[in-house]
Amino acid sequence: MHKFGGDAQKVSLLGHSAGAHLCAMALLHRAAQHHQRSQREEQDRRMPSQFIGMAGVYDIAQHYEYEDGRGVAKLSTMARAMGGHERFAHLSPSTILAEACYTQLRRHDERSSEELTSKLHALHGEKLSLRMGLNHHHDEPLPPTTPANDKASLEGLLDFKADDAAMLPPMVLASGFRDTVVPWYESSEFCIRLKDIGVKAKKLMYKDANHGTFVTGWRRIPRHNSATDHSDLPEACQDVLTLVTNPCIPLSFPKSAFATAVSHSFDFEDLRAEEATESHNA
Repeated sequence: MHKFGGDAQKVSLLGHSAGAHLCAMALLHRAAQHHQRSQREEQDRRMPSQFIGMAGVYDIAQHYEYEDGRGVAKLSTMARAMGGHERFAHLSPSTILAEACYTQLRRHDERSSEELTSKLHALHGEKLSLRMGLNHHHDEPLPPTTPANDKASLEGLLDFKADDAAMLPPMVLASGFRDTVVPWYESSEFCIRLKDIGVKAKKLMYKDANHGTFVTGWRRIPRHNSATDHSDLPEACQDVLTLVTNPCIPLSFPKSAFATAVSHSFDFEDLRAEEATESHNA
């Protein structure tokens, strides 16, 4: 990288739609190596400086329900690509974080099926409101969407520890209100779960962006203006350029009240500083 003038400390990871899902899964698996360091000390645990997820899918089961409601579940290749319904939880970054956060940081050996049912399904409209970040107690983590009695779905889930989250880079999740392929609240839910477990995460919303804007919007790059003038690009594309070309741009990352309350149990900042030192030395 240095040979071509690159900076290993300023690498951004970007993914759109299914690509955002793959990137998120790769980051979780890489972070999970943290608690295995004694057995596999030689592993490279470097991380990108940031992850930018655009219109991503982070909960496969929930997205399958959405596709089914649109009548496209059988046409979509998602379920087949995941290996069937029994693999949905294993390949859902949101589910992995939810289980780690709710069972480890909340200090519950077993969550109450009745308790979660009352929180998620007392009224039909509450389930979606919770996923949007509404109608839940912010001093508690967002409850998992996988039923407590569905042990088969959770068996063999990625062994992700709560303090592994300290290895994850800051994440910026972008969505458009006009996206009918992957609704914006799927990224919102993932953003909440990231913040609940102590990860720096930010949600960006664009009123005129649809699912393809993040990919097709680049056709409007000016041909006759200055190469640095991106004002005729959609706002979503302008922000992506800003983030990638200025990876050290100061951003505010709202903190979860729950994560702040439990941070004394996991020294996230010390772990991040330790990993940054190791990455620099590597």
